[in-house]
Amino acid sequence: MALKRGILVPLLILILLVTIFAVYFLSKSSGPPQLLLAKATRREMRVNVSTNGIIEPADRSEVYASVDGLVARIPRKEGSEVARGELLMRLEAEQIRTALANAKASLLREKRQARVVTAGPPREEVDALDTSIAECGM
Repeated sequence: MALKRGILVPLLILILLVTIFAVYFLSKSSGPPQLLLAKATRREMRVNVSTNGIIEPADRSEVYASVDGLVARIPRKEGSEVARGELLMRLEAEQIRTALANAKASLLREKRQARVVTAGPPREEVDALDTSIAECGM
């Protein structure tokens, strides 16, 4: 046992020294490393993606309308790019239509009243008032 231990320790030291020298000399290469070069060419690239059948967008964004209504028209195709401020869809909301009709009717009433104020009273009314003033002696 002592003989094996006497041989084993120097043998391990020798293997360790040989390994260190081998790593040192192999890592010290002569010359610069060689570069692998290839010429780039333009061609069609096809990538096949295997999936479970569900495709989801990377950046999901949802759009909500401030009123309830039905979608009447969608002018863009699915997947097309949309610029900022561009029409995405047209909604038809009955409550908005009713509110718009009420606002237009109110505007017409106010315009009629404003016309009376700016134009003054009818000429017959002015003549009647002038006659009344003249009769009173003023």
